Amino acid sequence: HVTGVQTCALPISLVGPPYTKHIIEFTLYNPNSNLFCAVTFLMEVFPTGGVFPHSEVLAYRLYRYVGDFQLFILACEVFFLIFVIYFTYREAKKIYKTKGRYFTEVWNLMDLAVMILCWIALSFYFICLGLRKWTLHLYRQNLTKFISFQYLSAWQLMFENVVGVTVFVICLKFIKLLKFNRRIFLLSCTLRHASRELLQYFIVLIIVFLAFSQLYHFLFASKDRKSTRLNSSHVALSRMRLLL
Repeated sequence: HVTGVQTCALPISLVGPPYTKHIIEFTLYNPNSNLFCAVTFLMEVFPTGGVFPHSEVLAYRLYRYVGDFQLFILACEVFFLIFVIYFTYREAKKIYKTKGRYFTEVWNLMDLAVMILCWIALSFYFICLGLRKWTLHLYRQNLTKFISFQYLSAWQLMFENVVGVTVFVICLKFIKLLKFNRRIFLLSCTLRHASRELLQYFIVLIIVFLAFSQLYHFLFASKDRKSTRLNSSHVALSRMRLLL
């Protein structure tokens, strides 16, 4: 029994003929934390016997403008849109003036990457906004009919991932401020001179790492749940290398 949770889709979706695959899917909403939770349980029954279970729980927030900070959130989003438009105009003007020399500077390439990521995040935001209104409209039309939130959940997660990558790249730009430190300046000069050797090393490292992760996936996929997916094998091997 869970208190404070309301079901947004009471009917449960059960898909698949016997002895193949069954999917149980439902969506929960907690008004106290303003969080939606899309839950999917997959049970695949093999013809040779045995069941392969898989579960996926996705938590996200659909109602953005609620509470005491709704005007503040809206103002920040409008300010971000204005800033992206100005930043795009500034970078386009710089590209027009410098032409091909613009792409020879590392920091210019980072600014260009930030600009592209910002526009991708904005496009994903409006796509999620449209899908959010469409899904909730379908749900309110018939409260007893099952409405899947998985498509909306996938777009919402992609939007959050793009925002995370954008914030990470923007934080990397603060390294530019460290060049005024003598030691950091010497370190950056050393990395610049050794960039070709480091690139060759990382290419070999990535090839070997991918080979070992694929071998780990093929050998232990049926025994270890952490290696059932290839990306999970990458994460498991990275944790072992870092002794986590």
